[in-house]
Amino acid sequence: MKNMKTMIVGGVVVMITVLLLVSNVYLSSTGDFKCTNTEDAIIKVSAKVVMPSRPTDQEKKDASLSKYCAMHTQVCATKTSEKTPQVLEICQPYR
Repeated sequence: MKNMKTMIVGGVVVMITVLLLVSNVYLSSTGDFKCTNTEDAIIKVSAKVVMPSRPTDQEKKDASLSKYCAMHTQVCATKTSEKTPQVLEICQPYR
């Protein structure tokens, strides 16, 4: 009886894992997943306030935004969302 419960729970865990993996692969292949994550990352990084006494933090922020904005241009060229205008405004100095 204990082995049967373990096998059922293990089977459910395996099925959920496979479904999540397939979903992730599908979203990654369509580009929607990358585009959404890139837009979220750009908004998150731009919201960080850097103290003027820490110029290295500002350099890191600029480098991150440059990288994410370039990725956004490649991945999200044809896709638009409600965040796209905000992201384009943030990325304007980094292009």
